[in-house]
Amino acid sequence: MEDSLHDPDWGYYTDGRVIFGECADTADFTTFPVSMRPAFGAMLADRLCSLWRAMGAPTDAPFLIVELGAGTGVLAHDILEHCEAQLPALFWDVLCYVIGERSGSLRVVQAKTNQHFVDAGRLYVVPADAQDLAGCALRQTLQAVARQRAAAAGRTSAEPPMLRGAVISNELPDAFGVEKVLVSARGPSAAPPAPPTATPAAAASASVAAPSGGFGAAAQRLRLQRAYVLPLIRLDALRSLVEASDEVLATALDLESVVVSSRAHRSALLAGERSGLWEVGYANDVGTAASFSNATAALDRWLRAHTPLLLSALRHRPDGERMELYPSPALPRLAQGLAALLDEAAVLTIDYGADAATLINAARRVPPAVAPADAAKGRSAAAAALAAAAAARSASGMRVRSRLPAARGQGAALALRRPGWCDLTTDVDFTELSAAGEAAGLRTIFFGPQTALQRVWAETAAEEEATGKEATGIAKAALPPPRVTDAQPPLQKGVCEAFYALGSFVMLVQATPKVADAWRWRVAPQPLYAAGHPSLGQMAMVHTLRALGRLVLDHALQQQQLAAAEGAPPPSERELVRALADALVLTVPCFRPHWRKMVGAVLRLLAEEEEEYGHTDDGDARSAPVLPPLYREALQLVKLDRALLLHKQSIVR
Repeated sequence: MEDSLHDPDWGYYTDGRVIFGECADTADFTTFPVSMRPAFGAMLADRLCSLWRAMGAPTDAPFLIVELGAGTGVLAHDILEHCEAQLPALFWDVLCYVIGERSGSLRVVQAKTNQHFVDAGRLYVVPADAQDLAGCALRQTLQAVARQRAAAAGRTSAEPPMLRGAVISNELPDAFGVEKVLVSARGPSAAPPAPPTATPAAAASASVAAPSGGFGAAAQRLRLQRAYVLPLIRLDALRSLVEASDEVLATALDLESVVVSSRAHRSALLAGERSGLWEVGYANDVGTAASFSNATAALDRWLRAHTPLLLSALRHRPDGERMELYPSPALPRLAQGLAALLDEAAVLTIDYGADAATLINAARRVPPAVAPADAAKGRSAAAAALAAAAAARSASGMRVRSRLPAARGQGAALALRRPGWCDLTTDVDFTELSAAGEAAGLRTIFFGPQTALQRVWAETAAEEEATGKEATGIAKAALPPPRVTDAQPPLQKGVCEAFYALGSFVMLVQATPKVADAWRWRVAPQPLYAAGHPSLGQMAMVHTLRALGRLVLDHALQQQQLAAAEGAPPPSERELVRALADALVLTVPCFRPHWRKMVGAVLRLLAEEEEEYGHTDDGDARSAPVLPPLYREALQLVKLDRALLLHKQSIVR
């Protein structure tokens, strides 16, 4: 996977073969910064400006925005345009944007997309490998950029400049090379160690500690099989294919317009898979083969860290059943590099994924191998073996996108047959990423759906009140649009729908200790170290319901404030439905089945809060309907949002 995506000569990203676009019909794939232009960049820019203000609005050094893996550079362009046109002039004066990109061909595209800002000295495009930030000397490059900006402003100093700002990425770690493993229990499953739990209320408290190690003995109850690409061809025949010229290979393999590199790895993969001579095999256990010794340390750490969750997921399952999972050895390296990149900073990582427990609960189950004796139990051994083989296909758990034709379910075979022509991604384990960042000195501020980027009216008003113009010496920024559906220019209905409905897109926000104490996110986080959700679909539904509840809550708070100013009673359920129906329900169809139920639930929540604090009497007590569990979980988060918006809890970690 790593070679197919990032090989210097023929990788999918490095060779310039990838096609980005606003529509998946005309591109290999699309991303929210592209499909939601310029709203996505504007939302992120507003968050970054609030970070700068939380730092005290410093002007003694540049405020660096470092974006890793920037695609075509459109997110950088939209952030800079919004900062220049809509945000305080002092923020724009100190702003400096740096794109760190591994691919040389993409660096050319990014510079071209932002040519105006490059020429103005506002944006720099530099080489950087996110999986080896220390080795690529990105920090030294940032220090040079900071010195250059300070000299241009007439400030010189012999001391190294303070590196202050933010590191952002969108859909970056999902494209890191991963391992593929099958995990099963050794012998009959017994009661596993209880997984760590954290309620939403606990997650919104002072801190949620990452679970420590110490599961060495329990880890011995697990068996891990590591996948590898197995060549089924004699070495002498393989050697002769590798030594053949590019022209001979291109003709013999009918590669059409594919430019075949002379690298032995690509030639061997193309020749082998084209002849049907490659398959995915498994080592019996970690460390049983000497050639896997470099990977065993990382897999051993991963296995020990996830042992309680793995044993819990395997409990009461058939003996011999295996879970197919995709550990990413690069996540700890990424976190360590991010923690050391800047002196005072926040790190925003947006990608599709989940907490570790949810990913493990949602893992595909591979049936146990079928013994011949099973045929006597009324089941054909051949049919059972075919079912097990179908379940073990490598297509599950890994997303394969390519403009090349492939039969349904054969994406993984296409990735082996045409390496360098497919985009390969997997879900990110945000629990592992967060824990590695915390071990490196960062503190977690927020984890939850990417819809939390959208700052609601009450959140912006609370920040303006808490920060104040006198404290920062800057003019008050214009309030951002209350809803994505109000973006200008208007977004397509399908884009708005995807933003709210694709709840598997999540965001992790971490920061250095000083910044974590000052930067307030008035959005309740979801726990990273808990029992998780049974599936990614249920997690996505909770995120959608929570986004709807937050929007309803914000509008209700606005209406309550207006009514109080005019001496009128608070809005009724019918009035709130009428006020929001045209704005949201018609534009975001995924809200339609839940609309009225969520409005009623939020109004009851507000009424209960008022009664709790003694502001109303119990004159209109009505029995509340029993809500499904997913609604209750979403409303619990909305309740915490209300407490944060109304200053009843100021800092969330």
